[in-house]
Amino acid sequence: MAAGSRPEVDALRSSFRSRLLLFTTLIAVGVGAALWSETREQGRGEPEDRRRLLIATTADSKIDYYAVFERGGYEIEVDRRSDWEAAAREALPESEETGLASLLAYADERGFGFVVLEDPAGIEAELAGLEVAPTPAEISDFSQRGYAVLSVGDLAFPHRLSVDETRPSDEILRLPGHGALVALYGQTAITEREAAERPTVAELQFESDTRVAREMIERPATFSASIDSALAESVEVFADDPGVLSLLGPLQTGSPIPEPDGGVLLFHHELRVYSDDAQTLELEAGERMRIDWLSPEALAAASPGALPELQPCTSLAGGELTMDAQPRIEASRDGGTIAIAGPGGELELWRKQPGPGCEWRALGEVPAPGPESGGDWGVLAPRVSDELAQDAGAALLARVVAVDDDRALRLWLDPAAGTGGEEPVAAGPALIEIEPGGVESIELLRLSGVEFGRPAFVDGWRLALLSSARLEEQEGDAASERRRSEHALHLVDRRRPGAHLRIPVAFFADGRLLRELVVGNDAHFLLTAQAPDGQIELIELSLRSEAVRDHLELLATPRAPAKDRSPVETELLTVSPDEIEARVMLRRDSLYGIVLGPPMGEEQLLAFSSNRGPEPAELVLYALVQGKERAITDNRVRDALPRFTADGRALAFVSMTRMWISQVPYSVPRLVAIF
Repeated sequence: MAAGSRPEVDALRSSFRSRLLLFTTLIAVGVGAALWSETREQGRGEPEDRRRLLIATTADSKIDYYAVFERGGYEIEVDRRSDWEAAAREALPESEETGLASLLAYADERGFGFVVLEDPAGIEAELAGLEVAPTPAEISDFSQRGYAVLSVGDLAFPHRLSVDETRPSDEILRLPGHGALVALYGQTAITEREAAERPTVAELQFESDTRVAREMIERPATFSASIDSALAESVEVFADDPGVLSLLGPLQTGSPIPEPDGGVLLFHHELRVYSDDAQTLELEAGERMRIDWLSPEALAAASPGALPELQPCTSLAGGELTMDAQPRIEASRDGGTIAIAGPGGELELWRKQPGPGCEWRALGEVPAPGPESGGDWGVLAPRVSDELAQDAGAALLARVVAVDDDRALRLWLDPAAGTGGEEPVAAGPALIEIEPGGVESIELLRLSGVEFGRPAFVDGWRLALLSSARLEEQEGDAASERRRSEHALHLVDRRRPGAHLRIPVAFFADGRLLRELVVGNDAHFLLTAQAPDGQIELIELSLRSEAVRDHLELLATPRAPAKDRSPVETELLTVSPDEIEARVMLRRDSLYGIVLGPPMGEEQLLAFSSNRGPEPAELVLYALVQGKERAITDNRVRDALPRFTADGRALAFVSMTRMWISQVPYSVPRLVAIF
C-alpha cells in the first residue's frame, strides 16, 4: 500500500462520486421529463372524457352518427371538419396550431376523449407533423379506410391512431357510420382497465353506459353463423313431410298457382338478411318478383329433395314485377285469370291462352277497389271456352260495392269478347259503365239492409254469394238470433240482372252463421257454417229439384228492356225447404280455405286447412263420396291456400314459416302428390 494512502477514504469518495453522478442523472431525467411534459400537446382545459367524441365529417356527408353513437352510449358532436377548425381558431386565438393539430387542441380544450375523422385519405402529411402511433405508413391501405380516430390529451400519448377495417361491401350490415364505431374500438383507452381484475366504479359505470356499443361491435362477427343456423332450421322444419316437394330453395318465398292447362305458375322473390342496428337480423324482399312456370312435364319429373326446373313466363307482365310497388296478385279458382295491382292502383287483368306453354293475354284494366267495396278486389272469373266467350262475352271480375246504404254486385266483362247480340237490362241506376281501360261493368243485383260475402262463379253466366242481415244499433241475443236467421245463399245470372234466387239458411241449416262458399256445379254447393256451439260445419247443399231447375231457367231468360230505359224492379225467386237437400259432412273446431278438386271418376276430393288444438294448421283431404279424410301435411308450420293441379293428382299450397333470426313470416310454395 502506498504511503499516505487511505483506502477507506478513497472508497468513500468513489461511492460519493457514483451517487452524485446517479443523483445528477436523475435530476437531468426529471428536468427533461418536466420539460417534455410542458412542451408536448397534453391534456388541458376540461378533463378528457372517453364517452365524449368530436366527429369531423366531409363537406357532403349525410350519415346520421347520432343513430350509431348515442344508441351505443356515447355523447357526440358532429360538424364538418372545416367548421370545427374555424371553431378552434375562434376558441384558441393565441394558438399557432393549424389544421388537424388545431382540431386536436380544440378537442383537448373542450374535454373530448377522441376525434373521429370521416374519410381520412390525404391527411398523412398532417399526421406526419404530429406524434401519433402507429403512423399511417404502419397501417396497411390507410388511404382506403373510411374512418380514423385519434386520442386526445392524456388518454394516450403519442396520439393513438386507429382505423376501421377494410373488407368487401357488407350486404348484411346496413348501418351507415358503423365503421366509425369500429375505428373507435381500436383505441385501447376505450376497453382497458387500470387493473383488469379490480375495475373501479367509474370503469364499471362506463362499461355499463356503453354496453350497446360493444354489442354493436361484437354481434356482427356472429351473423354468418346465425344465418347458417337459421337456414338449416328452415329446411329441417319440413322434415316431417318427407313426401312434400318444396318449389324454392332457402331464402326464397312465393306462391304457386296451378293453371288450367296442367302447369303451375310461381310468383316468387328472394329474401335478404340484413341488420340495420348491428345487433339483430331481419328479412326483406328482394328488388324484383319473378314470374316462372312449371310445365306439366317438370311437375311429373319433380321429386322431394330436388328443386324442380323453372321456366320464365315472360308473356305475363314481362316475367317480373318490381317490389318497390309492393305488387299484389290474385287468381281465379282455376288459375286461368290473374290480376296484378299496377303502380297507379288499377288492376291489370290477364288470361291464360289455351294450350301448352305459358302464354297469357292482357285483358285490360279494372279500377282498384275503393272505400265502397271495403278494399276487396272481388273474385276473378275462371277461363271459359272460346265458344262461350264469343257468344256471351267473357266475365272478368265480380265485386261487391256499397251504393249509399245498399249493397250491389257488379260484374266486369272482357271488352275483346262478343256479347251474343243481347243487350243487358239495368238492375239499378247504372246499366253498363265504361271503366278506365275500356272494361265494361254491369250491376247484377242490389239489395238494402244486407251485407254480401265474396261472390263465386258458378259458370260463365251465373254467380252465387252469401248474405247476412245488416245489424244497426242492435245489441244482445235478439240481434244475434236475427243475424243467424237471416243468412242466405243467392244465385244470380247475368242474362237477367236484378233477379235472384234466395235460399235462407233456415231452410237447410237453421241457426248457423254461413262463412265460406264453394261451387261444385250449377246445383251443388259446399258451405262452411258456425254452429251455435261454436263448431265449424261443412255442409253439402244440393239444388236438384224440378222447382229449382225451373227457377234457374227463369234466371237464364233475359227480360225485355223497359222502353224508357228505367231500371227494373228487383225480382226475388225462392224455393221451399223440401225442394233442397242438405247434409253436414264434417264438424271441426277449425275449418277454412276450402277448395274442390276436379272429378276423379265417381269420386271428388276436397282440401282444406284445419287447426288441431294449439298446433299450426295442417292440410286435410276429404273424399266426398266415400266420406273419408286424411291429413297430408304434418309439420310445425301453418299450411294454407291449397289449390289442386288441373288433373287433380297433386295439391299446391304454401307453408307459412319464419326464421328464428327474424319475426317476419314468409310463405314457402310446396307441392304434394295425392295419388
